[in-house]
Amino acid sequence: MGNVILDKLNRRISVNSHAQPLLIPHIGNIIIGQVTSVQEKSVNIHISKIGNRFVSGSFTGVLHISDLSETYVRSMYDAVKVGDVIKARIISLANRTVHLATSDRKLGIIYAFCTNCGSRLILKNDELVCPLCKEAEKRLISLDYGKEN
Repeated sequence: MGNVILDKLNRRISVNSHAQPLLIPHIGNIIIGQVTSVQEKSVNIHISKIGNRFVSGSFTGVLHISDLSETYVRSMYDAVKVGDVIKARIISLANRTVHLATSDRKLGIIYAFCTNCGSRLILKNDELVCPLCKEAEKRLISLDYGKEN
């Protein structure tokens, strides 16, 4: 698929492709993904965007508790929940695994959902509050919380 280029002088035909290059993770890329599982010391994240582009394949990243924040976090259960949408930086591709970090203040949870009713949590005075059941929840929120498309 693309534009056909005819070179009658040299008797050649070529195609200028419209396809974009394959989007694969690289160290330093910022990703957006959804938390699929949470353990005591790490979370798994299904990556849906790299930079500003949606990925066509399936990539999973791992965020370890040591790369979560510059401050001490006792357990991943205190900072992240399944279903949260997170922004992170790729720090390593060792062993064919995408390793992520959220130690920058612009990185972290950008959308979160109530564990009681599933409504999207709203940021009020540095606290995440459910608009339906009025429960407050704690997360490692990004400065960009609620601002991403």
